[in-house]
Amino acid sequence: MISEHEIALATLNDAQPIAELSRDVIEYGLPWRWTPQRVSQAIQDRSTNVLVVRRGAYSLAGFALMQYGDETAHLSLLAVRAALRRLGTGAALLQWPGA
Repeated sequence: MISEHEIALATLNDAQPIAELSRDVIEYGLPWRWTPQRVSQAIQDRSTNVLVVRRGAYSLAGFALMQYGDETAHLSLLAVRAALRRLGTGAALLQWPGA
C-alpha cells in the first residue's frame, strides 16, 4: 500500500545506508561501485533524484536513484529490504510525484 510509505528526497545522512543497501542487495558479489561518496554526489546532483522510503522500524526501507538527461530519464538503482518486498514499497518509489 503506497499510503503506508514515507517517501522523501534523500539527505547526505542517507548516503551511507543507501550505499550499504546497494552493496548488500544490488551489488552482492560484485565490486562495490555505489559507495557512500558516489551516493553523496548523486544526492547533491541537480539532475538526479534520490528517494528514500522509511517504514515502521526501518530508517531506510528502500531507495531509488533516477538520473535525468535533456529528454530521457534513467532508473539507475532501486532496492527494497528483503523483509519489505512484495508490499508495494518499490511501486511506491516508482509512483512518487516527480519520479
